[in-house]
Amino acid sequence: MLTRIYVNNFRCLVNFEINLSSLNLLLGANGVGKSTLFDVISKVQMFAFFGMRANQVFFSADLTKWQSIENQIFELEFTEERATYRYELAIHFSDSFEPSVLYERLWYNDGPLLRYEHGEVQLYHDDFRADVTYPLNAAQSVLTLVPQRQDKRNHFRQMLNRMLVVQIAPTLIKSVPSENESRWLNANSANFVSWYRYLSQNQGLIIQLTQALQQIIDGFSHFSLMDIGENRRALIVHFFADNRRTTEYGFYQLSDGQCALIVLYAALYAAKFEGVLLCIDEPENFLALPEIQPWLTALYDQCHEENTQAILISHHPRIINDLANQNGFWLDRQHDGPVRVRPIAAEDGGISIAQLIERGWLYDD
Repeated sequence: MLTRIYVNNFRCLVNFEINLSSLNLLLGANGVGKSTLFDVISKVQMFAFFGMRANQVFFSADLTKWQSIENQIFELEFTEERATYRYELAIHFSDSFEPSVLYERLWYNDGPLLRYEHGEVQLYHDDFRADVTYPLNAAQSVLTLVPQRQDKRNHFRQMLNRMLVVQIAPTLIKSVPSENESRWLNANSANFVSWYRYLSQNQGLIIQLTQALQQIIDGFSHFSLMDIGENRRALIVHFFADNRRTTEYGFYQLSDGQCALIVLYAALYAAKFEGVLLCIDEPENFLALPEIQPWLTALYDQCHEENTQAILISHHPRIINDLANQNGFWLDRQHDGPVRVRPIAAEDGGISIAQLIERGWLYDD
């Protein structure tokens, strides 16, 4: 579980820290850094898991505008069965605005697993005994450069692998054909069909996903994949026409709301079967309340009963009222200043949290 994020000198996040639980709801006006926090998670994943170079991930335009500091700092902590992994990364921007890795460190219960700083790599065994040391001018994550073994470093990388950050865009899903399988869903969900092809290898997941959608989408029967060229597949959705036959629809023929529901439930069952951390920006988009409510209930139950973790961004009154009192964080800024984050704890007064936000009475200071 991702339990802590610390960020400094990245856009509006200055000395920013948030401690997370199994289910988290980020609230606040536009421009207070909610999506920026998701960008931090994505950037760390791209750098420390996918192995992208620093100059492909980090940009001087993201330095905090009102500061003259040249370093950005990112920290992520994961807790698992009384063990805590802490990842620390600092990016330095030169006078030419070119990023470089100032330091990169990985800790396990405060014992070192990896250190890179001052142009030198120091690796450690799982019992924290020093392993090899060598000089390196790192342009990408050292985690992605060291040999992969069945050790704690690799286990941490797999935690990064299982982070899914997405804002669902049905129009893009409908317009992008699937040319191969993908273990990862893109941030704009455009490659959903390719991701579904990967998920379909897990028959237990697909069976439960199908059963859930049969209860949620009127007339839904099942999915199939149709060949449309060399290694190209189209996702076909079957709806019951009568008791004996179904009608086939291409994914592009579905409504935006139907597409969104399918992606949301696929993500829910990916979290259940694959241990995916869900970071979903405005899951209620394209959906009416009777459509989003069952998914929200299922997510709540899964987070509290089946070791799933989710971070949501939402402006929807029902989601706010259902989740904010126990799981909500209020983000705000004064003028163009840094972001503050505070947990939400509404007092009994007959006014819902959504109404407090609407009237500007929540943390009205």
